[in-house]
Amino acid sequence: MGGRADVSGEFKDIYNSEKSKYNYSNKAYATQSSSEYFAESYKNYVLEGSKLKKERPQTYSYMSKVLGRI
Repeated sequence: MGGRADVSGEFKDIYNSEKSKYNYSNKAYATQSSSEYFAESYKNYVLEGSKLKKERPQTYSYMSKVLGRI
């Protein structure tokens, strides 16, 4: 998906900026790395896009951009 979009410099900046806003019960696991955060954010994007857009707008925007490439 986008050639390792989970570890790009752009996404790592977003991860560092918004990981503290991740508010689910698996927060410790989901925020341990940019790769796990990406995977959980993809799930959030698919299942709860409007919530993701409101709570973590940079993450939402990045997911939209990356998914638009496939």
